[in-house]
Amino acid sequence: MHRTFFFVSLLLVCTAASAQDTSADKAAIETLSRSRYTALTARDSAAFAKIYAPDYEFTTSWGTREGLNFLRRFIKTVPPVFKLDPSNYKIVLSEDGKIGFAVLDLREEYGDKNGSEVSQTSFTEIYAKRGGKWLLIQGHNSPKTKAPWEK
Repeated sequence: MHRTFFFVSLLLVCTAASAQDTSADKAAIETLSRSRYTALTARDSAAFAKIYAPDYEFTTSWGTREGLNFLRRFIKTVPPVFKLDPSNYKIVLSEDGKIGFAVLDLREEYGDKNGSEVSQTSFTEIYAKRGGKWLLIQGHNSPKTKAPWEK
């Protein structure tokens, strides 16, 4: 009886500890993702660079695959009005806890002193834990509405 109680208790403790680790990793991924959009909005190249793995790859909505150089060019050319507002995060971790998948909605506002336009996009982000640190390794966007430059 005592042995059964011990193993059931041990199982509950391990399950609770595992759930806490998962929630910490999920929170770390969401924080990293949000900091990505904050860095883009602020045009902060240094903060922006810390988020990405060197082998990062982005699949655009028009189907091309781009690396970090694409994003470095993009951050230099953003319009005067540029706001990104991520929401509705759904984050799932792989069984081994080394890969994190994040799906989110992104409200994007672009424009200049004459006005701005808003578009809605769904983003899929894939993170890998490397050297104890989460890094963004792959991203893809799926527009829900047309971006201003697509109209």
